[in-house]
Amino acid sequence: MANSGIASDERLADTDGLQAVTGGGQSLRPRTNEEAIRQARRDAKEARKRYITEDLYPVDMVDVVQNANLRLMVASIDDPNFVGYYERGTGTIYVNALSAPPRLRTTMAHEFGHWYDLEVKGRPATSCKREVRREFTSPGDAYADEFMLCFLMPEGLIRKLRKFGATIGRLSDDFGVSEESVMNRLRSLGLLS
Repeated sequence: MANSGIASDERLADTDGLQAVTGGGQSLRPRTNEEAIRQARRDAKEARKRYITEDLYPVDMVDVVQNANLRLMVASIDDPNFVGYYERGTGTIYVNALSAPPRLRTTMAHEFGHWYDLEVKGRPATSCKREVRREFTSPGDAYADEFMLCFLMPEGLIRKLRKFGATIGRLSDDFGVSEESVMNRLRSLGLLS
């Protein structure tokens, strides 16, 4: 991937901690996946207004990351389980250059979601490890996946395109994401069972 402003680095880091929310002056309590998903939907709309300079599709995640003053590190990691990581404290998003372009876009948006949750919204960190794709091990991953879907495929536009007969393949091409991501977004909107 040859984009200016992207450096290569093979450093990886690890996080741990507890994801929590505050409620009416009460002490912190663990956030559920459902709460995280609702927060992600609201936050993605807010982030789109703040960090997307042109309403073009597919979303240019390199531009978004740069608009947020984050660092993007792209490295060839010969590990099929590593696709991306947000390193807290450095403002750095790492992605695996060996991923296909749609996967790179969704990974950048997912990691951008972690950054938004942790740094912009100030929510406590959580472990973001996953054993099996789409099986969330934490509300942090539920948040980041839903954020990614909403950020890359806004509800109003996807509903309009579906109404006019856009197929899953067409939506995949238009938004620059995998068909699996399109199907997950359609399911989250109740447009696919």
